[in-house]
Amino acid sequence: MQIITRTVTIVLLMLVTFSILSGCERQNGYDLATEKGKSGSINEARIMMLKAADASNIQAMAWLMQDATAQGLGKPSARRQFITWAERCAETGNATCAESAGIFYWSGIDGSVNFEMAEKWFIKAKASGSGSAGGWIEDVKRRRPAAMSIQKLIA
Repeated sequence: MQIITRTVTIVLLMLVTFSILSGCERQNGYDLATEKGKSGSINEARIMMLKAADASNIQAMAWLMQDATAQGLGKPSARRQFITWAERCAETGNATCAESAGIFYWSGIDGSVNFEMAEKWFIKAKASGSGSAGGWIEDVKRRRPAAMSIQKLIA
């Protein structure tokens, strides 16, 4: 059951980051990095994405989140990469990134559930305009584990 829940959580995080990517304007640093990735130079693409993300390019931050998910959130380095960029993106006021950070902490994908951090990011998501953050906040306040709420999502 835990493996299914973890897999569903990872898929959910991938879908959320994909929605961030598809909703952003294309910007130069991101475009150049994307071209590098298409030409097969993924390491150069990551370096260029890091530079674009450091320059506050939300699309590059979302790409780095998605890249971390693709690397496998079972790896500590990928988990650190995902949460770093989810939090930085959320600080720009992006509700989807704030929700992603909340899901990360609430699901315990890094090995331990952190309801306090999850609630912080879900509240930020709600303040940034997320329509679904209220439901997440209720689950966190009731200390509902991720499995129950994820089942609601896929039901």
